[in-house]
Amino acid sequence: MTVTIQREASSHGVIAIIHDALHAADVRAIQRELYHVSTLPDLHYVLIDLQRCSLLDLSADDLEEFSRTDADAHAINPQFVIAIVVPANLRPELQLRYRIYQSFYANTVELFEDIVPARAWIQSQLAANKA
Repeated sequence: MTVTIQREASSHGVIAIIHDALHAADVRAIQRELYHVSTLPDLHYVLIDLQRCSLLDLSADDLEEFSRTDADAHAINPQFVIAIVVPANLRPELQLRYRIYQSFYANTVELFEDIVPARAWIQSQLAANKA
């Protein structure tokens, strides 16, 4: 896996662009970096772009673990949201399972097939958090 993590200009957001295959160990490393106790309180959103990813090597147990970690991050920073852009051809059953786990742990993550609606959702969430 190759990942590019960039801070978005003039915002409290991060975009992570994933290339090639994505494995569970990679997701854990990304979560450790993004959810660090010193930076998480200032982080309002993460946009994860999997459009260049060729393989999601993630089990149902992995997805449940990641959902719990996302929920823990949200408990520390309730304004924090995550948008994940996942092309329809990448393991649709895992997309569904992740949505189910998110409904149990925290409703802070949305999955999208395109980056434009993902960015629009982030902006709507940021606006709602300001209100």
